[in-house]
Formats: sequence, structure tokens, C-alpha cells
Amino acid sequence: MPTSSPLPLIAAGIVTDRFDVDSTGLILTLLAPVAAVAASFPSGDVPGWVEPLEVDLSVPEPTGPVRRGTQYLLIDHQMRIGSDGAVALYSHLAYRIVTPQALDDRARLELDYTPFSEHLTVHRLEVWRDGAWHDRLTRSESVEIDGEDDLWKHILSGTSTLVIVPEDIRVGDIIRYAWTVEDENPLFGGHAARSWQMAWSIPAERRSLRVLRPEATPLQVALHGDATAPDERALGAEVELRWDAGPVPAIPAVDDAPIGHEVWPWVQLSTFPDWASVVDWALDHYELTGPPSAEVAAVAAGLAPADATDAAVFTAALRWVQDEVRYFGVELGVGSYQPRPPDLVLRRRYGDCKDKTLLLVALLRARGVQAWPALVNSSDRGAISTWLPSPTAFDHVIVAAEIDGRLVFADPTRVQQGGPVARIFVGDYGKALLVRPGESGLVDVDQVPDSIGRLETRSRYTFSDDHLGIGLQVDTCSYGRRAEIFRAALSDQTPEQMQDAYSAYYRRAGTTVSIVEPIGVTDHRDANRLCISERYDLDDAWSEGEGQRRFDTFAPPLLQALPAVDDPDRAAPLALPLGRHEIEEVVIAAPRRWTLEPRTASVANEWFRYRLEATPSKWDSSGTHEIALRHTLEVVADQVPAAGLARYEQDRERIGDELAYQLQRGAPSDPVDHSGLVTFIAVVFVLAAAALPTVLPSAAVLMFLVWLVRRRPKAGPERR
Repeated sequence: MPTSSPLPLIAAGIVTDRFDVDSTGLILTLLAPVAAVAASFPSGDVPGWVEPLEVDLSVPEPTGPVRRGTQYLLIDHQMRIGSDGAVALYSHLAYRIVTPQALDDRARLELDYTPFSEHLTVHRLEVWRDGAWHDRLTRSESVEIDGEDDLWKHILSGTSTLVIVPEDIRVGDIIRYAWTVEDENPLFGGHAARSWQMAWSIPAERRSLRVLRPEATPLQVALHGDATAPDERALGAEVELRWDAGPVPAIPAVDDAPIGHEVWPWVQLSTFPDWASVVDWALDHYELTGPPSAEVAAVAAGLAPADATDAAVFTAALRWVQDEVRYFGVELGVGSYQPRPPDLVLRRRYGDCKDKTLLLVALLRARGVQAWPALVNSSDRGAISTWLPSPTAFDHVIVAAEIDGRLVFADPTRVQQGGPVARIFVGDYGKALLVRPGESGLVDVDQVPDSIGRLETRSRYTFSDDHLGIGLQVDTCSYGRRAEIFRAALSDQTPEQMQDAYSAYYRRAGTTVSIVEPIGVTDHRDANRLCISERYDLDDAWSEGEGQRRFDTFAPPLLQALPAVDDPDRAAPLALPLGRHEIEEVVIAAPRRWTLEPRTASVANEWFRYRLEATPSKWDSSGTHEIALRHTLEVVADQVPAAGLARYEQDRERIGDELAYQLQRGAPSDPVDHSGLVTFIAVVFVLAAAALPTVLPSAAVLMFLVWLVRRRPKAGPERR
């Protein structure tokens, strides 16, 4: 998707390209050294095919105490497509530095390119001051950095950043600079595909885009969001497309927008005529010819017995590639689109999504299971169905296999997966392009509902006779994808770190948390279920005031699954985590009998379903009396339309009213302040006077009342 500001994409010409960036499902922090060398960057004249634009210097500088630090005067891109599909991209930017903060941020240039396949030429770097342009191209210091920004995602892309620091830049200066990046090693077999953003969350005085193509090369154009159609004319043996607009207003960014919601307009170009031509291109890269090698055949044979079902073979092969081949991508040149041979990946025991996918396909085919690579988009997902055919529509590849007459998808780059084929989690990719002969369109990637999983938590509070010490036992079981998240997180920390992180959640001001038993973890990977048990003693947990002792239970974090509507004037839809299923049970146990009428509450709409069930007081097997409050939440839609946001937020707040509970202890004659509290649940809990310990003074006339009250939940640390 387009970005909110143009400067992060300066080196890419503000082109929103979708390059091969894999989604592993697990973020690991990897600190990498940054290599930097002094650079004498190549410079040269503006190419003859470019039509240079002038900067409008009459635009007044922003004034006032509150103003943007950078004023964009010109954002110009021009592209020329060669007959072989090679692309030359010219970029020209001009902006005024308005504030000292902007001077720190904008007084240097950062130009990204890939030396392996691209050639960079800088044409000009000038400053407008005192009514004239002053050269800074020859008065600057430069360094080339092999930063590898994606190394933390285990991807080696081969990109470099040319950093140019010009001399003598001041607040009020206008900086303009221009450069060209030329393809030297086209990857698309004579085709070209690009996309550009046409507006951002910041304004621009002028936005220009110009594209030249050979007259004999058909070019498709797609307009997304509010993008306008270009002007078109013939220029000799070429055809020119031109967009020219200004001033371009700022369009605010939108948080939590659903997939497919276009915030900023953008333009897409492609010389691929259809998806079938993309399949033909991909088949050349993912081709497996001849029988499997001896190495691949040996691994395949050891995955499962010879008479194993296709489903069993699929599960075993997927688990082997996920567990035995680590993820690391070397995305240099053609390596950004072409996988390495399965034998090489098998020997190295590492690879990116393409490498791991082709290895898994080879293993499955060696066992007679039909399987193919499937190209997907991990961020824009099903929205690519509205895009032009192009390899740049995809940033990830997974595996599709035919199991028991149906198409099953799996992602070999995921880690810590479990469960049988029928419940294997695959990302919500929406659409995929199968790399198999004869395919001519996108296919649906259906998520198995059970694979998304659910989370079940039971918190049991046990009160002693004096009602001061509190025992807390928490049992949490996660299923499906939720279990995989827990499994991956737990595999990367020590038991002591895990214990500290969990017990810290229950620490409040003045409360002492004692660990009764170490955390217990039970993992059933074949069923994809993981359970965690915790036991604590909470001392000094009661707060006192106005003749009352109060204890607030920990509010179940159900509302974390439902994003809040922070802006009442929001005009964009709100994304929801479709399939999220949470069950939270709160049990309150004490050695005295109390009464509670059965009660239910529910909030249901077309986006989510919530239900509360209050179970009457009963004796448990240990002789303790307990009541149970069971909360269930299911998210049944992937988004809330703008027209439904007000009702959604009202229903969300109704759930919040049901989540947090407070127990109060005090004499019936004591004044009770109910401010800030919402209604009582059915009846109060009364501990009969006859049942009170004889050590209490005046027991004949005093009784302790314990109210279970509900109120709005307090903000607290996120636990899951």
C-alpha cells in the first residue's frame, strides 16, 4: 500500500513497488553492522528523453507559530520503458526547509538502489538562496552504506544507500535535486511493471508523472482510489502518458483501515496482458524437471511410511521443511524472484520463501503428492484481485497441494506450527496465483475456521476466612494459530524470563505477588493446543477507604480484540480480526455461602458476538463455595463500515461494562460510595451473621456484605 510521506521512498522514486519480502509470521530482532565507504558518486547530464520541470519559486513560505517543517514544491517522476522491458526512472524533488527541525532531517539526501542490477546517476543538487541557484553537487560529502534494512527479517537484499551531505544548508533554503536509476538486468523477461503514489498525508504544490513506452508495446493502466486518468499523445515511435496536478492537498493517514481500503490515490502500470502471462513467466523460474535427486528422494522417503496417506505425507513434509530449514533470504538480482535448486537448499539448510516452497514441492512430488508454488501478497492480500497482472503484485510464495480432492495451502516459512492438514493455519492471503501450466487467474485462499484458533482462560480467586489473603490460579489454553504464537514466544526465552513476565502482570501498587508454583507449560503439538498454568498468592491486595475494603478482579482483556473508535468523525471503515475467539472464565471462591441469581448478558451485532453467563453459587469438591462468570467473544466480520462505527463503539462499551468486577467488604451500617460504579448484579452476596467467626465483635448485630459490582475496566498492561 502507499505510504503517508514521500521522503522514505525518495530513492525509489516514490514508486510503491512490491518486491519480494517474505512473511515468516515471527519477528526476530537481529542487530547487523552497517558497512559504509566513502563514495564518489557518478554524476552526469539529464537524459535527453526527460522533459525537465521548473520549480515554482513564487509559492509563499508558510508562516505562523504552527506550520509544517518541510514545504514540498515539486515531486516529479518520469519513466521510460525500453523494448526489452528495461526501465529508466528519473526523479526530481524540490522542497523548502521551513523550521530548524526540518533542517536536521532534510539537509541530506538518501538514494537507495541495487548495484547488482541498477545504475545510479546524480544530475543536480542545488540550493535557492538570495534570488539564485547555488551548486552543491561539487560541495558535498558522500558515503555509500550497505545498510540492509531487511536483515532483521533475515533478508539480504543487496541494496545500497548513497548518502549525500551538502555544505551550507540553512532554514529558508529551497533544495532541489535530480537523479536517474536505470535497470541493467531486467528481471521480467521483456515486460515492465511499476506503480506510483499520487498523494500523501503531506501536501505538495505540484505532482507530475510522465511515462514513455514504445508504440509497439501495449501498456495497461489502473487507477486506484481517486487517481485521475492521464493525458496521452504520440511522440514519434513512443507514446507518452502524463499526469500533472497541483496543488495536491494532504490526505490524513487512517489507522486500522481494512485491506483494500484506499486512503491515497495511486497509479499502476503493467505490460503483462493477463495473469496467464505472469504464470508463464513464473514457470520459467519454478520449473522442476526430471526425477528428484537422490538427496531429495532420501529425505522424502523418511518423512512417513510408504503406505501413509497424502494428508500424512503433506503434514510430515511441511513440518520437516519448517523445522529443519531455517529462514534466510539472499535477494540479489534474479534471486529476488528465482528460487534456488532444492538440492542446494537441502545442503545449506536455509532459504527464503521461494527456496523453502520449491523444496517442499519437490519433497511432496517425490512422494506422489501433487503440489505447486502459489504466489500471494502478505500485506494487500485479496485486494490484488483489483490490480493489474504483474509479478510485483506478490511479495510471498506458499505451497498448494491436492489432498483428498481439494486444494490445501500451507506456508513453509512459518514456525512452531501444529495440527493436522484439516486445521493447518495459513495466512489470510485471500487470493493466490498457482504456478502450474494452464492457470489463467487468481484462486481463493480459504482459511480453515478452526485453524485461527481460540484462547480459553480460567482465573480462580480463592478468599480465606479473614478475606485478606487471596489465592489466584490462572489456566490458559490456546488452540490453532493462537497456540503457534504462544509456542514461538516461549521458545525464545528462559523459564525465569517467562515467570517474571507473567507474574509482573498481576503486580499492583501495594500488592505483593508470591509465586506458589512455577509456571507449567503443556504442549500438544499434534493437536495444536498449548496450555499454561500459573499459581500466585496476592497479599495486601485489598484497598481501604470510606469504611470499605475493596478488591478489583483483573479485567479479562477481551476488548483488545476489538479496536476502539478514537475519532468520532472517522469516515473510513475499521478493520477487525475476523475469526478471533476468546473465552474468559472468572471464578470467585470463598469458604462462606453466598447467593446469586442466574444472570446472562449479551451484545450481538453483525461484527461480533459477546455473552456473559453468571453461574449461581455452588460448593466445589474442596468444600469451597464459588460462583463463575463466563465471558465469550467471537469476531464474525473483517471490518465495520463507516456508517456502523457509532453503533459498534456503543456495543463495545457495553462489553466493557461487564468485564471489571469489584468485591467490597464492610458493615451494613457503613456508608458505601457507589460513584463510578455501575449497577449491582441481581443480588448482593450476604454472609449470614450466624456463620461469621465468633471472634468478630457484636456478631449478633453485624454482618459482612460482599458485593460483586461491575464497572468500566481500568487500563492495564497487555498480557497476551
